[in-house]
Amino acid sequence: MLRFGLSWISFLDTAVIQFFDQFADKSATFNILVRDVGDSDLLKGGLFMVFFWWSWFRTKGDVAARRRYVVLSIFCALAVVLAARILQLTLPFHDRPVYVAANFVMPTGVTPANLSHWSSLPSDHAALFFALSLALWYEVRALGYLAMVWTLVIICLPRIYLGYHYASDVVAGAVLGVVMMAACQHYLRNWRLTERVVEWETRHRALFYGAAFFVTYETTILFYDVRQLVGDSVHVVKAVLIALA
Repeated sequence: MLRFGLSWISFLDTAVIQFFDQFADKSATFNILVRDVGDSDLLKGGLFMVFFWWSWFRTKGDVAARRRYVVLSIFCALAVVLAARILQLTLPFHDRPVYVAANFVMPTGVTPANLSHWSSLPSDHAALFFALSLALWYEVRALGYLAMVWTLVIICLPRIYLGYHYASDVVAGAVLGVVMMAACQHYLRNWRLTERVVEWETRHRALFYGAAFFVTYETTILFYDVRQLVGDSVHVVKAVLIALA
């Protein structure tokens, strides 16, 4: 059964790659545009964080309840990114199609991204932004549907087209993000910590908004700076330990 499932996943991944390959050598300008869209932090996390800031400062309805919801959604988003990264590190290393797929055609005019040291399964982009899309769906149904379409078309498909991910990486990430966000909204709706965070805003506004800016900014870029700093620090520590041994 497992072998059958894996064969279907491989068939899906190959079929999607072959579909996109027919466009890869048509227009360098189009390919560069796809790369710019796929790599744009503004078109990814930036737009999502705009909604959460807007929701935070809305004055209609139960403001405290809505702010607790925003805090819970951001906390869950952080957990999703962490879970995706742990899975990337603990699951067997999964090379990206741009490096290993025999039938992958690199889009003309685009230089391959330096992602050879990152496992591609699951897609952390799909995990985070489908999770945030579900959070928007709980708040505003129409906006949530739009966010899911945006995540698929603007965030995920370019990453498949450019060889950053297989289709199965994106599906796995989407499932991870949606399941975790749904679980958070169901089981942690009355989590006391979210209430304490909202209360903290009233007592320490300057500190709160400084921290909120940092968290939302790093969420926008999937904590790339933090992960890079931690990774480089680990390498430095290892080098020092080897030198002292």
